[in-house]
Amino acid sequence: KDPTATRQQDQQERLRTEWRKLWKQQRLITDRTEFLAVYPSDLRQSKKWDNNSNNNNSHNNNKPKRGGFVDLLHLYRERLVAILQDEKTDNQLLERRRHGAQSQKSLVAWMEEHYGRDKIDQLKAVNLRQYPMSDQLSMLKDFLEWFRSYFPYFYDKCSVCGASAKDDAPVANESVESAHDDDDDEEEQASGAGRTFMGYVYPDKDELKGKASRTELYQCHKCQCWTRFPRYNSAWHVVEHRRGRCGEYSMLLYRFLRALDHESRWVVDWSDHVWSELYLNGSWVHLDPCEASVNENLIYEGWGKKQTYILAFYAPPNPHQRGHPGGLVPTAAARTPLIEDVTATYTTDSEFNIQGRREESKAIVRDAIADAIDELQGNLDRLG
Repeated sequence: KDPTATRQQDQQERLRTEWRKLWKQQRLITDRTEFLAVYPSDLRQSKKWDNNSNNNNSHNNNKPKRGGFVDLLHLYRERLVAILQDEKTDNQLLERRRHGAQSQKSLVAWMEEHYGRDKIDQLKAVNLRQYPMSDQLSMLKDFLEWFRSYFPYFYDKCSVCGASAKDDAPVANESVESAHDDDDDEEEQASGAGRTFMGYVYPDKDELKGKASRTELYQCHKCQCWTRFPRYNSAWHVVEHRRGRCGEYSMLLYRFLRALDHESRWVVDWSDHVWSELYLNGSWVHLDPCEASVNENLIYEGWGKKQTYILAFYAPPNPHQRGHPGGLVPTAAARTPLIEDVTATYTTDSEFNIQGRREESKAIVRDAIADAIDELQGNLDRLG
């Protein structure tokens, strides 16, 4: 290895360690959080790739880079596990309170109250499959239209006076929208100096209860008051606060679908969008809560996006679903890979063009997904 490059990497890691300390002490505000992330490559977990490259005399593009596909795949797998852990915790709390004096609603009961008991009953997996496919899609469309209306997309609305730079002027409209259309990409936010978005801070005590990963700060362009937007990863906190973007709302929809006993997947687009899929009549159906979109796989091409990686993450509706006689009726989804590259189903681009946009070789992508599947299976086994 190049000694100079090694020293530079060590210096960068020491600097990141110091910044992480300041971050958790709530003494740091930043326009991006990527440099604070702890990736497998930071922990030298990518050493095997170095060995593979040396053995195969491969070029540098066969070695995963910090924050590249291998690292992000690891983080998205961890996020799915966190969603499932939150689900398990909610179910355990619900079970304890059923046997106690306190009452606790389930997500199904909440949906029945706010969307309608009869309509939710129709959407339950055991009932929905009894309808013709066209009716199933129509009912799902109605549900997503209600979802989008009840859970508005957050841009920069002031929590004090209610003003939004996005809504008030065409120029501000363009600024705010370009800064926050994407859920996870911070490149646009970083270019937003002088806008209502001021930066990210570490969540406070109450926000951490909602499993917030970071909190965005906004200063109102009218009253100059500050608004905090914690990026919650707890379904109930999103339900209660009714603020989110595709990250929060795709997670919530995924939880809703699982609560209704559907086989579903959480889908991540590396070009900064997230949605869900539902297994119906032998195929996976695209559901986007932010767009109220059903079975419109090519909608994102209309946005001008050039899809590089779109991966679907699957977990059985319950730990015993796969072939368990007391669980759901087994379907083809029970044989679905826990992680699947579904990029080709969301674009008309050829495999050649998709691969041309990727920095990683097919071998790295294949091996990384296989490793992530093994790790996710272990996570599911431990969740029980």
